[in-house]
Amino acid sequence: MTKIDVIIMRIKVILQNGTKRRINNIEVAKALELSPQNLSNYIDRGKIPYETLTVFCAIKKVSINWMLFDQITSSLEDPTMKYVGVKYIPDANASCGGGASYATLEQNEIVKFPWYMLEELKQKSNIENIHIINVIGDSMEPKLYENDRVFIDTSKTEITRNNMFVISTPSGIFIKELSIEDGVITLISLNELYYDEVIDYDIKIIGMVVGKF
Repeated sequence: MTKIDVIIMRIKVILQNGTKRRINNIEVAKALELSPQNLSNYIDRGKIPYETLTVFCAIKKVSINWMLFDQITSSLEDPTMKYVGVKYIPDANASCGGGASYATLEQNEIVKFPWYMLEELKQKSNIENIHIINVIGDSMEPKLYENDRVFIDTSKTEITRNNMFVISTPSGIFIKELSIEDGVITLISLNELYYDEVIDYDIKIIGMVVGKF
């Protein structure tokens, strides 16, 4: 993941403002006062729009040091501001469609967020158990879309209705709703173009999806 990718990820969380609303790159471009094409050019070149990013951070009262370097300089830090580190697994993709890649939970990097951005998440999960992974595929639309990133709570592995889980299967990593009846597990897709699957193989539940951005 390039630095501009990380910055865009943080901007999306800021724009969500504690909600579950999906933020796309068009909204990021607007927030940075760039055209979508200009933002796309920055992403393609791996460049950072420093001037507009600085203005954005000033308006949102976010540390530019955190945005750029994942560091908090004491002379710039608001004394009331606290930052929370969340484990991000950049090499793991959870599929909402076909097969997906996997990396162990130990292969992660820490991404820091201002605490208020994760306030809702902290009310239902211990941050120590939270990991972030990438989403690919469309079988869980309209809840999840391609290129979303999800927060998963690795302490929540008991199957419950109407919740999405990240699971490890012989075919890779998937995100599905799960149901269990008489010991038989069904993988449930939300997109009507996909069929539910009654499985006859072992799976490992990595964790429950508790948020996205």
